Amino acid sequence: MIPRRKAYTYPGESADLEEWCRAASDRDPQTIAQWEKAVADFVGVPHAAAVNSGRRGMTLVFKHLGIGSDDEVIVPAYTLKDLIPLIQNLGARVVPADIDPETLNVTAETVAGRITPKTKAILALHAFGSPCSIEAIVGVAEPRGIPVVEDCAHSLGASVHGRQTGSFGCAGFFSFEMTKPINTFGGGMVVSSDQRLIDGIHQETANDVLDLSPLRKKIGATRTEEKLFAWGLAFPMLYFLSSPRWKGLVSRIYRRFRHAPPENIRYTSIQAELGLRKLPGLPERLRERRAKVELFRSLLAPEIRTQRVEVGCESTWYFLVAILPCPAAEARRRMLYRGVDAAVEDEIVDNCAALLGYGDCPVVTDIYRRAMALPLYDGISDEAIRKTARVVNKVVS
Repeated sequence: MIPRRKAYTYPGESADLEEWCRAASDRDPQTIAQWEKAVADFVGVPHAAAVNSGRRGMTLVFKHLGIGSDDEVIVPAYTLKDLIPLIQNLGARVVPADIDPETLNVTAETVAGRITPKTKAILALHAFGSPCSIEAIVGVAEPRGIPVVEDCAHSLGASVHGRQTGSFGCAGFFSFEMTKPINTFGGGMVVSSDQRLIDGIHQETANDVLDLSPLRKKIGATRTEEKLFAWGLAFPMLYFLSSPRWKGLVSRIYRRFRHAPPENIRYTSIQAELGLRKLPGLPERLRERRAKVELFRSLLAPEIRTQRVEVGCESTWYFLVAILPCPAAEARRRMLYRGVDAAVEDEIVDNCAALLGYGDCPVVTDIYRRAMALPLYDGISDEAIRKTARVVNKVVS
């Protein structure tokens, strides 16, 4: 079975983690400060603050911006539904903006169409690691005094005309979950040129407690998933995930192991040390990933189109999302029987327009049904890519 994803690990990582976690304590708190500086330097901003999840980072940014009752926050119609209640819990109304059918990102035009006198912030996602038209979005927002927050959960290492995502808005936040460009088994980072914002996040997290159990749980879940695929035992789980009858139950079980940790849990120096070891090799890994995407594109049938990257931009290709000429869920089930795993519908991201009761986002309504995330990960072989392309071409033909 060809998996849809794999976590990147460096040689000897398992032994390092076993040794570090056995101590049941933080290694060197200064490591976190070094990791913050390394990410800030990489992105090209002066300040950064480590947090225990990207979601918490986003929440703390919006709190700093004073988002509250009767305010509106514009978000992409095609994004993670779990972000919606985090904004609503601040008292704000979440307003979805439709996406471009080719880039799968919000645009300056779709965002501008949602701005009202109550708009107090714009959340701009770089979907699946591909930069949105962030310069144009900031150009729409800035004259109106509306801050733009960059959702860079997928995009550490992505760039716009040589400038890193996360450096355009008033702040950006990254995620370091299992399959993100940098994997530290959870955690995240907020970057900004606003020192007051970063100081405020440091104050908010100063009393977080050390608890390695969420880290151990994520490491264990990742290793279990790898073994299931290696031993050929993943099919039953994937079959039930592809079944409308059982999908909800399987998704709930899966999310028990992947959810964000409690708010008061500290991002650990163990995770920071992992990040410091992985960041220097990220540009080369992304170059290899981009080459794999080009191979994929050369093999896919003309009626299968992949996400378009804007001219002058570089994507991380966190996901390789293809738009099929047919419903993706049924195609995925047929691909499973041919030994290829893929993600569809809410396994990619959610149709937040529908979840919020908006019926005027036609592009996301169409894309949500036909989108499929094809297998792509560090170290995927050319043969696995060729087999996947043959299978998906046959299934949709």
